[in-house]
Amino acid sequence: MTIDETTLLFFDSSCLVAAAGSPTGGSSLLLAICARGFLKGAVSHGVLAEAEGNILTNLPPAARTRYHQELLFIPLVVAPVPGASERETAAAITGAKDAHVLAAAIRVGAQYLITLDKQLARRIPPEEELSIHALSPGEFITAKLPTHPSYSSIRPG
Repeated sequence: MTIDETTLLFFDSSCLVAAAGSPTGGSSLLLAICARGFLKGAVSHGVLAEAEGNILTNLPPAARTRYHQELLFIPLVVAPVPGASERETAAAITGAKDAHVLAAAIRVGAQYLITLDKQLARRIPPEEELSIHALSPGEFITAKLPTHPSYSSIRPG
């Protein structure tokens, strides 16, 4: 599937935490690409809360500052809170802990769930069975980003 400026990536909290901790990693690169308008990014209130808690607990104060700056300057779609039936359907796939992530990503219409949680990514069936595909930032950057029509303008380095 070719991607373009309308492609919506739903970021799991693991990616937001990684971007806060490493401004040069794959999560940061994808968020920067969203900030530049080459892709669209989405999160949910639950993802934001989870990321904030992990950043406050596990990362230095500079990471929290970077995280807050990203939230201010990257135009992220915030998914509506999924209903109980949406969470129940997602829980059958991901388990209760991550149901809110998959349910919000589907609710907002994201084509990709970007996550560093390998267990979560493995639980999500191939995109032929579900409307969303789970990939790590690195997998998305190497497998999908080169199909973007503006790739020569956005590729790193």
